[in-house]
Amino acid sequence: MGDPTYECEHCGAYFWYEERIEKRYKKIKLVFTLCCGKGKIKLPNPKDPPTLLNELLFGSGN
Repeated sequence: MGDPTYECEHCGAYFWYEERIEKRYKKIKLVFTLCCGKGKIKLPNPKDPPTLLNELLFGSGN
């Protein structure tokens, strides 16, 4: 299946080609709505995780 390579123009979420809404036509500009509903839903940027969780996820750099 591979990695999701298509990006929502409104929120930056990634999708696979088969997740597009209009499947009958091959459009140049693909539209995805599962994430933000074409920009209708706006979420704040996530906060940094607590230090311990951040180290578990990304390493401590040591």
